[in-house]
Amino acid sequence: MRKPLPQDRRWNPRLPHPVKGRGSPVAGHVRRTPGIDDLAELSYITVDEVSQGVVTLLISEWPDADERGRLRFRGAEPVAVDVDQARLAAYLAIARLPERVRDRPLREGDAFAARTTIRRRVPGPRSPISRWLKGPVFDVTADARDAAKAAYLTAAGRRRVGD
Repeated sequence: MRKPLPQDRRWNPRLPHPVKGRGSPVAGHVRRTPGIDDLAELSYITVDEVSQGVVTLLISEWPDADERGRLRFRGAEPVAVDVDQARLAAYLAIARLPERVRDRPLREGDAFAARTTIRRRVPGPRSPISRWLKGPVFDVTADARDAAKAAYLTAAGRRRVGD
């Protein structure tokens, strides 16, 4: 008989660092950011598609993580938002943290943590990005990709190295 799994906990990814695993946890940056008290106040934003100058973002509530590192989303389905690629890149060049990744081009699968005003209502295509996406925008892509890998390997019945 399998042991019961521990309760999920807030996912606390690290910001990118040149040495894998050395980035600082986002939660520490969140606590030092005026107007944000907890990770739960952030939205989880992923780049779903980049095509012909349009970026489709999926915006969800902040996830929990289980003991195997898999992300667990509660609540409503993600909200899809189409944004002009050049406008989003210009906004991220100012608001993205850490600063050294600000100029990195957007790719499908990139993930961010930021405050948003989106719940069920999608902003119009001409709505300024700064109206619904509030900086700073924390780049959590590396840890999000690791969490996706953990979910895949667990579903395939394999364990990650080091587990």
